[in-house]
Amino acid sequence: MLDFSCFIHPKDSQALNALENIPALPLLTRKFNEIFAERSYKVMNMSQKIRLSEKQIPEIYNILPPICEKLEIPLPELYLEQNPTINAYTFGDKTPFITLHSGLINHCSKDVIAAVIAHECGHIACHHTLYKSMASFFLGLGADILPIPFLQFALKYALLYWDRCSEYSADRVSAYIMGGSDSVVSTMTELGSGLLKYGDQLSEEEFLKQAEEFKEFNNESGWNKFLMYYQLLETNHPFLTDRASSIADWCNSSDFDELCKNGVPKKSINICPNCNSAIDNGSVFCGNCGYKIY
Repeated sequence: MLDFSCFIHPKDSQALNALENIPALPLLTRKFNEIFAERSYKVMNMSQKIRLSEKQIPEIYNILPPICEKLEIPLPELYLEQNPTINAYTFGDKTPFITLHSGLINHCSKDVIAAVIAHECGHIACHHTLYKSMASFFLGLGADILPIPFLQFALKYALLYWDRCSEYSADRVSAYIMGGSDSVVSTMTELGSGLLKYGDQLSEEEFLKQAEEFKEFNNESGWNKFLMYYQLLETNHPFLTDRASSIADWCNSSDFDELCKNGVPKKSINICPNCNSAIDNGSVFCGNCGYKIY
């Protein structure tokens, strides 16, 4: 098994540790996913979307298997959803799946589509899908089930903050698969523009310059930083310029050079003392029973 901790962004790690220290949340999240989320997603996927395969839009489907093979992860189901927004998402813990929006296929280059699929596989490889399912639930009606308003607020925004941070890690996986930051930065520019025409006139270099200008603006004052956090409060993704500059910086680092040279290292496996299941070294909780590993 590969050790995907080399992709985990520091913000992702810190936010996840905070979530997993909330009493009973990891176990409750797993039970919620097992009893409700996984089955609900299955109903919607099978009834309302197109499941891609070697016989169903193979040109898009065939992008997926080589990515999964390189990451050594099981092949998830891949669906196409009629939705004009340029987007994709992945949920599910025991049986993860990826959904692509029709807007992504209609508006973006094949290289960007591949980068997006690699990004979603990154969420699976980094074990993000469990809490992403819970975050999605709380963005809907989930927070209303909590009897104390403060708990609704605290849990919702803790999940949203982690959800945003997890995107940086998945971007790193995508850059590794695509061989650099170019395709990931192209993804951000195409997501930002949404253009069907004039897409060939988009400049990733100019977008990265815009990202640097945004950094400078943000650092000008505490008020500017407050406005940035205020704009992000209800979102589950970071700003596109921030993601573009972050991945460009990481791909210029020695960490990325080491990954490209030697590949993803292997991870040792331990045994949970509560249920005897295999657990990843460094995991805080057993993925089978929720037992906390000290």
